Amino acid sequence: MIYIKEPSVSATILRAFQHIDMSGVDIPTRNGAARTVYNAFMETTNPRLRHLALKGRKSNIFQLIAESLWVLSGSGRVTGFLEFFLPRALNYSDDGQTWRGAYGPRLMDTCQLDDVVEAFEQDGLHTRRAIAAIYNPSLDSKAGMQATYGFNQTKDLPCNLLLNFYVQGNRFCCKLIQRSGDALFGAGSINPFEFTLIQELVYSKVRETYPDLELGSFVHDVTNLHVYDAFYSQVGEVLGQRQPAIDADPKRVQEAWIKNTFDDFKDALAVWINAAEDYIAQPNADTYSELVLVATQELLNEVGHKLGSANIVTDYIFIVNQFLITKLGAGEADHTGELYLSAQAPDDLLLALRDSKFSPFKAVYRLGDDNA
Repeated sequence: MIYIKEPSVSATILRAFQHIDMSGVDIPTRNGAARTVYNAFMETTNPRLRHLALKGRKSNIFQLIAESLWVLSGSGRVTGFLEFFLPRALNYSDDGQTWRGAYGPRLMDTCQLDDVVEAFEQDGLHTRRAIAAIYNPSLDSKAGMQATYGFNQTKDLPCNLLLNFYVQGNRFCCKLIQRSGDALFGAGSINPFEFTLIQELVYSKVRETYPDLELGSFVHDVTNLHVYDAFYSQVGEVLGQRQPAIDADPKRVQEAWIKNTFDDFKDALAVWINAAEDYIAQPNADTYSELVLVATQELLNEVGHKLGSANIVTDYIFIVNQFLITKLGAGEADHTGELYLSAQAPDDLLLALRDSKFSPFKAVYRLGDDNA
């Protein structure tokens, strides 16, 4: 067993790489040889520091943001929006259209996150019933798959199984149980991003009932944490470089919240993603202004956006929109190739955007900075 406790996702993943490199064992898997550690217990004490910024790690911050919003939209369709940001998504699809084990439908279609909020409201701060299940035996067991889909072998058995939300010492925590995690592309990338965002959004709703509640740790419990040999060179590149320091208690804090229920947020996100898919299919100024901008305004209303507010969800939405119009080269937008973040945007987000090898932008600025 390994135990890691760090303030940021970047620091947590760096420590995980060190453990895998020093004490991992090489095992054969159905996807090739992998260097593996067992029972990795990783605690990130400030879940807002979710923006992976490790030198040598070819991380795509744009994909992490887009995929997390896609999950919250309840979608399981990988063609269109998700495929645009994550081209390899189709590699994990059984039917060439969807992820059978996609987290969005599992979490959002049955309003599990709204149920979590309600558990704290009805049972009190120390409820033990605030859970959201991803693995579903009626869908994921061989018998369940055969009955539901007509086959019993899948490319997409959920790696993440359960979310458990709890309060410890007046701090709102989230524990993720994961059977198996790729330390480069899953457990060390999209999973801490999407689930810390979910944790913070749930926290924002629970805090409406308990205003003195503080945001607590994200605890990630992975039975098999590994890096495949085919991609292991990235671990060496990360460990061989001096990594930037991320302030454990940053002065600039940008919170995440939504105005109404998760079900309402899901619906607004779905409309926005559908508009984005229409724009991807037909990138022109009319599609952008008549569909994407209209859907964006409705989504911002659902988020509770106000001019000058410090809601990081607003920045995430604008980043996705600007990525689309910059990559596709059409739409009513400023084509300077520059991305501007709100004045409250945190340092680790700025660093992740500026260092990303996937960025289409010539420069990334934060409003109010000297170079903006």
